[in-house]
Amino acid sequence: MKKILPLLILSFSTLTFSQDYKSAYGLKVGFPGFVALDGKFYTGKNVAFDNYLGTNFDFEKHFITFNTSFTYNQTIGVDSGFNWYFGFGPTLNYYTKREYFDDENTETYKPLFVRADAVIGIESTPKTAGLNMALEAGPTFTFVPFTKVFYTINLSLRFPSKKKLFYITQFK
Repeated sequence: MKKILPLLILSFSTLTFSQDYKSAYGLKVGFPGFVALDGKFYTGKNVAFDNYLGTNFDFEKHFITFNTSFTYNQTIGVDSGFNWYFGFGPTLNYYTKREYFDDENTETYKPLFVRADAVIGIESTPKTAGLNMALEAGPTFTFVPFTKVFYTINLSLRFPSKKKLFYITQFK
């Protein structure tokens, strides 16, 4: 009994705290071909905002993109170091080179695109590595200036911090 009690206390303490960082900053890369500065900011125990600002690799259809996603995060197992999450949020793409042509190069559109993204992902923050890694995928629905559905896959590498370093986490 003396050996079981400390084990139970340790197990309960790891279950009650879902994430060991308050914010994380780094890079996000993804398919279809983009790279972005990425930040994830916890506002509650399981609630976070994941934001990125970046650009794509395609020089013919070059754009700047901004996304903010509301995510719900949950631990996997007891003290495994892994979390799963799902989220959704708006994305803005602004094409900086010419006007955007459709896939058949027959019709042009204005440079501002508005999308809604949904993701499901898994992340790990190993204590020894000092790095937060996340892999996510999900559908993207473009609804301005036309409708189109496609899928994205993203990989994030971030440096976690125990401090709340972003304005959105200051609200109570």
